[in-house]
Amino acid sequence: MAQTVVNEYQTLIVGGLGFFGVMVTMAFNAWQSRQQLREELRHERQAMRVALIEELKIYRDSLISNAQKKEAAENSEGKVAYVPTDPWKTPIGRSRTALASYRRRR
Repeated sequence: MAQTVVNEYQTLIVGGLGFFGVMVTMAFNAWQSRQQLREELRHERQAMRVALIEELKIYRDSLISNAQKKEAAENSEGKVAYVPTDPWKTPIGRSRTALASYRRRR
């Protein structure tokens, strides 16, 4: 009896198992894709956070330098110029010429 049922519905059983396998695979791939996207977003947030912190450090150092120059100029009765100490310096230490050549390549 069971043998005849299996023989009669063999295509349906195999098709159902195959369909179930494909659905499980697709669900697992979607889960992995979501995990990968979350990781990419976390990495981008971390990179942006580090870049902003480094940029703010440059601004802070520039303001400190300008304040020291102002104090020195006020003590010596000279003129004061409020400019960054090195506006072209980046957090990774590129010079002005490196930035200019990078802009030309773009």
